[in-house]
Amino acid sequence: MEFGEPWDQPQVRNRSDNFKTQSLKIAKMHRAKRRLTNSEDNEALDTLAACDREGRLPGCVVCSAEEAIESIRQQEEDNQGVDE
Repeated sequence: MEFGEPWDQPQVRNRSDNFKTQSLKIAKMHRAKRRLTNSEDNEALDTLAACDREGRLPGCVVCSAEEAIESIRQQEEDNQGVDE
């Protein structure tokens, strides 16, 4: 069997390899989604994902990750007395 160009044969092999790779990635994503759905933290993860999606504004100036973590810690300290 002859191919018209030397790169024809590797392209066929690459398409097959790409299909297998994509199939494996999709299968892993489905398993991960099922594990997250069955997780006891599913509701918190859904809320976090929604906040992440809704909180994105292109070009918006935000604080650093360290400042955000410190702000969360401060809020937790402030709320500890309220919960009791």
